[in-house]
Amino acid sequence: YKALWLAAAFALASNAGAADFQIQRIDAATLKFDGAIDKESADALFKALDERVTTLRVTSPGGDMWHGIQIGKYIHDHRITVEVDGECASSCANYLFLGAVSKRLLPGAVLGFHGDMIGEMPAEKQAALRRLGEPAGQTTDHPADAIERNQRLEIAFRDKVGLGQDFYVHANDRVHE
Repeated sequence: YKALWLAAAFALASNAGAADFQIQRIDAATLKFDGAIDKESADALFKALDERVTTLRVTSPGGDMWHGIQIGKYIHDHRITVEVDGECASSCANYLFLGAVSKRLLPGAVLGFHGDMIGEMPAEKQAALRRLGEPAGQTTDHPADAIERNQRLEIAFRDKVGLGQDFYVHANDRVHE
């Protein structure tokens, strides 16, 4: 019993810092992602994605914008279908779901969109940011630089997937019964 208890204690301790996500292959063409979007989960997802994957089933509260956009671009470029199974909120809805050319909501699925970094920015400012192009990196030292970098990143993503600014504006409209 002592050896069993020690093995269990070691297993629990080794999982104490475990990632807050799971990736599971459902079948040859389907991958399941469940958890928060961050650098660790994005890296693991990119390692698990291969040319056989045509469907990504997601359950996620969202997470990091930069990694969400990188996953969304991959989904778009590789024409992967996104199936929402449960909750898909924040960066999951804004980037993974919207990046997919083909989308499905499984029974009971919930999408949770929120606004973007652009808001109702004047067209001239958007055009100026668009001319600067998509930023290459994720990190920056100055908060104002980070805001502009994220705005440029979102504009590039929106242009890539063919999404108009009105979507984000209206995604936050109140639904009246």
